[in-house]
Amino acid sequence: MRRRCAYTFIELMIVVLVMGILAGVAAPRYMQALDYYRVESAAKRIAADFRYARQKAIDDAAERKVVFDLASDSYELLSVGNLDRQANAYIVSPANEGYAVDITAADFGGQATCTFSHLGDAADAGSVTITSGGESRTITVELPRTISISP
Repeated sequence: MRRRCAYTFIELMIVVLVMGILAGVAAPRYMQALDYYRVESAAKRIAADFRYARQKAIDDAAERKVVFDLASDSYELLSVGNLDRQANAYIVSPANEGYAVDITAADFGGQATCTFSHLGDAADAGSVTITSGGESRTITVELPRTISISP
């Protein structure tokens, strides 16, 4: 007589139960990690755009501004063309561009605009705060030319 090699229904249910428990434990950690990487990469993008606006101000010997719109969770580099199509405005919306973060605050001397002089110096010190889930980062512009990211 030949013996059958198969799994019983109870063995399959135990495997499914164990996998469900592991998924239940791993899912919150995955979401935390996802929020961390979203906010971290968006903060690096905003800091890079500050540096880009500062460099464009120096290169063009003209004032350049980064204007934040908290209502639409976006910002624009004024008088700077889009990197893909120079004729288009340089507008970034971190909430819609894969970062899924919110711009919760932007203050540069009482305004939501960071201005760089033709020498690359910031007119006012200030910061931008972004959040995603339980994670947040603050991008700080210090006088005259320091740009940093802090938790």
